[in-house]
Amino acid sequence: GKPGLAALEREKFDAIVCDVNLPDVDGFSVCRQLRARGDATPLVLLTSRDGDIDEALGLELGADDYVTKPFSVRVLLARLGALVRRAGAAQTPDSIVRAGQLEIDRERLAIRYRGTPIASTLTELRLLAALVEKPGRVLTRERLLELGREDDSVVAPRLVDTYVARLRKKLDAIE
Repeated sequence: GKPGLAALEREKFDAIVCDVNLPDVDGFSVCRQLRARGDATPLVLLTSRDGDIDEALGLELGADDYVTKPFSVRVLLARLGALVRRAGAAQTPDSIVRAGQLEIDRERLAIRYRGTPIASTLTELRLLAALVEKPGRVLTRERLLELGREDDSVVAPRLVDTYVARLRKKLDAIE
C-alpha cells in the first residue's frame, strides 16, 4: 500500500488494481486516501473476501469495481478497459493536468501543489500547464510564450525567464 501511494504521488496512471489484503496500508485504506485527495483514477479492488459487507465497503469507499479471487485475467482486463474508457469519456479534454503533486485545473483557472492552492496569473497557469503537458521536450522561449500568452502580442522572449522564476518561487514556498 505505501509504495503504491508513493508511486501515485509521482505519476499518473490510467487505472489502479489494488489487493485488499496488503501489508501496512490495506486496499480499503488506499482507496479511502486516494478519494480523499480527489484522485478519480479508476480503481479495482481484488480480494479473497467475498462477503457482501466487504464488497459494499469497497464500493462505498470509492472503488469502481470489486473482484473476488479466483478471477479470470481476461475478465479483469475487460473490466479495466471499460473503466478506463468510461473515465476518459467523462473528463473534459485538457481541463485538469496533473504531474506528481501538482494539479492544474484549466476550467477553474486554479493551481494546487501538495494540496495547497497557488495564486497565479493566467499566463503563469498556461505556461506551467504547457511545461507539465510536454515532459522531457525542449521548448523554445518563443514557443513557451505562444503557449503561455495565447495571443499575438509582441514581447521579449526573455520574459519567459521572469515567469519561470516567479513560478519556481511560488512552488518552492510550499513545503
